[in-house]
Amino acid sequence: MMILNSIGKVITLSKSQMVAADINQDKEVTVADIMKILNQIGKVESHSDLNNQFVVRDGAKADPFEDDLVNINGSSSYILDSYLLGDVNGSWEQI
Repeated sequence: MMILNSIGKVITLSKSQMVAADINQDKEVTVADIMKILNQIGKVESHSDLNNQFVVRDGAKADPFEDDLVNINGSSSYILDSYLLGDVNGSWEQI
């Protein structure tokens, strides 16, 4: 419902919520993402069938939705954020 409400301009998703909402990972949050989630709810597809169930983003970057690259250098420390795809409300409940 959160994705649908954001598409209808009823709410605005945060950048982190957009990362989780983009379950098909095409860098857009659209009806296609809603349909993929509904297919999982209806047991037509399984969350485990996704190419990636979780994605990792550099927590130090301002926009995790737009920048999905994490550059790893040998001796640096990192703040990494992990997102469960499809979990827009952050409940960590897998479908």
